[in-house]
Amino acid sequence: MQPRPRLPLPSLFTLLALALPSASPLHVFTCRHTYESTLAEELANAGVPAAAVTTVCPAVVSVSGELPALDPTYALQWLPCAAEVQGASVRLLADAAVAACGDALLGEAPRGALAVHALVPDLLKGGRTPRLLRRCEAIADRALERLRVRHRSARPLAAGEALPGDAPRLLLQLLLLSPERLLVSLSPCEQGRGLGTWPNWHAPAGLASVDVPKSTHMPSSAYRKLSEAFDCLQQWPAPADRVVDLGACPGGWTATLRRLGCSVIAVDRSPLDAQLAHDPRVTFVGGDAFAYEPPWAGEEGRGVRTWMVSDVIAYPARAVELVRRWGSRRWASRMVVTMKFQAGVDWAALDEAGSVAESLGYDFRSKHFFNNKNEVTLLLQLRE
Repeated sequence: MQPRPRLPLPSLFTLLALALPSASPLHVFTCRHTYESTLAEELANAGVPAAAVTTVCPAVVSVSGELPALDPTYALQWLPCAAEVQGASVRLLADAAVAACGDALLGEAPRGALAVHALVPDLLKGGRTPRLLRRCEAIADRALERLRVRHRSARPLAAGEALPGDAPRLLLQLLLLSPERLLVSLSPCEQGRGLGTWPNWHAPAGLASVDVPKSTHMPSSAYRKLSEAFDCLQQWPAPADRVVDLGACPGGWTATLRRLGCSVIAVDRSPLDAQLAHDPRVTFVGGDAFAYEPPWAGEEGRGVRTWMVSDVIAYPARAVELVRRWGSRRWASRMVVTMKFQAGVDWAALDEAGSVAESLGYDFRSKHFFNNKNEVTLLLQLRE
């Protein structure tokens, strides 16, 4: 099985080839810790030689040499063509990082195009006080200060100004492996037709900030997965959108949607959390999520933003069935669907989900987010 790239990556590789010196490139991926071997398996499925893949440390996997244009499901973030620099101080490491960046990519991008992410291994394991993070942030601050002198792309936008959605985006990632060893990656970010950017321009290491205040009533911790999906997409349902939550019980995803101001149709055989059940903007439908038909079935759906989200516990084939059923009838213009596995990853079912989505006119990505366990999240958007 050969996974297909989910984003239009070839232009990114062309830019990197023009901007960086010719050498054997080092590509670095981050993933949820304990899933390094799964990411390595996915890379092997894509034709990457096993000898080229190394687990650098927990949650960090590197690939030496040329790499096919891929957006791996089990990669949270990608550091393309990373260079290792060394230095005994913050100043020396920052200066070496700036030197590694060169001028070719930074010189042409508009003001505000550059984001800088400071990363350390402990951050990738979900640590609350990641070791070395303050040092890495100091390196990033000094490097950015120097870059702002030379390049407008590194300078901040004016107050109230926003970078246009289609503007080029650059990402400088600094991964501090030890006090004196730093990986430096500068790359453009491809924008995937509403399915987010790759590498992820917004969230360092691909880790979205998804926690809510402790005083907030959330029926389950599953809300974090849906919040990660919206952050990856950089799209959130609006109050005027039509939204269906399949397999809603106990209500973690429905609660997330209500926090966004949406009215929600929640479908499940089991009852919702009592607080949500009494919410006038939640319509509960008791029954089979796979047999449910929305009120707008049979209508022409184009021009109406309609979301179907699903965290149903079912075999992978049922998730594919759900995508096919809703996609073939155009019942949703956007879908977020969890595909759950019993043991190992069902790569065939995952690939089939992508093939079905694309054959029905949807752009497709799949991601194993930090809050996913033995499951992945399918992201779909109907092409205009």
